[in-house]
Amino acid sequence: EELEQMLEGKDRSASSQRRLQTEISDLTEQLQARIASQSAMHQRTLDLQKALEDKELSAHDLKAWVSQLESELDQRGTVEDQLKQRISRLEKQLTEKSEESDVSTEVDLVSSVNKGEETSSPIQLSPARQNQKISSISLKEELLRAQKLEEELQHENTALKEQVQQQLLQISGLRNQLDQLRHYGGSDEDSVAAQLRSKLQTERDTVEKMEEKLIDAQNKIDNLEH
Repeated sequence: EELEQMLEGKDRSASSQRRLQTEISDLTEQLQARIASQSAMHQRTLDLQKALEDKELSAHDLKAWVSQLESELDQRGTVEDQLKQRISRLEKQLTEKSEESDVSTEVDLVSSVNKGEETSSPIQLSPARQNQKISSISLKEELLRAQKLEEELQHENTALKEQVQQQLLQISGLRNQLDQLRHYGGSDEDSVAAQLRSKLQTERDTVEKMEEKLIDAQNKIDNLEH
């Protein structure tokens, strides 16, 4: 009878040990799964934070580039204004030279008629008149160069303005993406990062509890074996 009780006690002990070992095995698998899930969520949180940093950095770079373009546009606008003033001044000088040349030609013609010279022959201009004519031609050439330069400058300004608009559109798109990342779901509390951090903390708490259960189960097995 005592032998039967001893055998029954050993059977119960063996059964308890098997049950505890099974429980430990299950807890170990759950713990490993939890750790893997925790690691994945942690990595996702890091990826999200990096994405936010990259977006902010990209937006900052674009803003700096736009500021540089706008500054260049302002400088070109100043140059264009100066060029227009120069063209206006050249046109005025050219008009004055042309009028002086016309008057001089008329004076030479009248002088020739008064002297009884043949008007059909080419009028010989005085050196001073010739210099005026050369000066007038030089002014025309300079005016044409200035007008061409103004046209090129206007084309460059137009291209710069288009670049500024494109950069501003990119900044606007980045801002929208940042808003979506920061306020996913409509508020700060529901943001993706906040949800991930909350889940991550929950997983950590669960892992700690499982580790405590494993230690407790292992202690029970040790007690049974002794």
